[in-house]
Amino acid sequence: IFFRPDVMTSLATTIPGLLDSIQEETGIHIDAQPLQNQVRSLDSLLQSSPKDLYMQLDMMGIPTKHTHCIIKAVGNRKQYLQTGVVQSSSPPMPCVPEPPPKMYCGIVNQGNTCYLNSLLQMYFHLNAFRQAVYQMVTDGKEFAQCLPLSLQKLFYDLSHHSGPTTTPDITASLGFSSTQISAQQDIAEINDSVCQALEPLEEGAPPSPHKVSTLFLGQYRDSIRCAELQYSVTKEVDFRSVPLEIRHCQGVEGSLDAFVKEQTVEDVQIEHQGTTAKRDAVKTTTFTALPPVLLLHLKRFVYNTESKELEKVMDDYRFPLELDMGPYVSLNPDQTGQAPGPTYGSSAGAAPDPNPNPGA
Repeated sequence: IFFRPDVMTSLATTIPGLLDSIQEETGIHIDAQPLQNQVRSLDSLLQSSPKDLYMQLDMMGIPTKHTHCIIKAVGNRKQYLQTGVVQSSSPPMPCVPEPPPKMYCGIVNQGNTCYLNSLLQMYFHLNAFRQAVYQMVTDGKEFAQCLPLSLQKLFYDLSHHSGPTTTPDITASLGFSSTQISAQQDIAEINDSVCQALEPLEEGAPPSPHKVSTLFLGQYRDSIRCAELQYSVTKEVDFRSVPLEIRHCQGVEGSLDAFVKEQTVEDVQIEHQGTTAKRDAVKTTTFTALPPVLLLHLKRFVYNTESKELEKVMDDYRFPLELDMGPYVSLNPDQTGQAPGPTYGSSAGAAPDPNPNPGA
């Protein structure tokens, strides 16, 4: 098996043994050293099951658009390199022209699942999430019965299909009823459900720095203080998304300012000297640990106490290209002197990826 010389540069990592011969016969020099970390056996790739190919074709850097470059060597390789024709008992194999560049494709609404589609697109554009899902064991299960397998298929479709894909296997593996498919769901709750369903499956996966269980998981500290009774209580709260008010906040920084702002809480029941007393107290919130991917859940819908209905907040809202979380973070005592790690933020289900190439 060998490759057409005009595409050898982009695919050379899969067959390091051909590098010298390609340079000798065509004059093309390929520096293999920067690519050694990606080298894999092409034989094992071609013998893989279609399910395994979802991972290997996507993550190895050999997308479907390059499969036309693979030629089975049944004739003289040197002659092919010079003429583009394979001499054998079979008809010559023509050189297939390079297909047009792959464009992004969408996901068809299954019912009222636009919220789910936006979440799935966010997952797809997070390389760490996609790699974590590809590492999960899915042997002997059908797509509709296995969430990671249905996600693997969806990610492959989004990488390689020219048209939109669908989500029946996703909703079936999540246990959605027809009623749930037809109704809007809370996107933060669905994200929690997906993560909770995937996290136990990571236990059987190979060791990897990419874990769904830690990708979105952060922590903030709620503190309530009453100076009059010298009372204080602190609670650490884990989160996968941060709910932000947007009314009168103008932008993300304003919403975060409101999230951590001191609030007066009236009539807090406080145990004091063997009795229970009601006093006003001050509540503060500060982040103590930020996740690799910070999800910001904008509260666009609020309850109108007069109409007794939910209404959508249509205020203008600004999103910075870079978000400094330093003013909102207070390190735990055991983290003193350590700077928070890099955090890649997301809002409304669209998260910038530190490595945005979908095929990486």
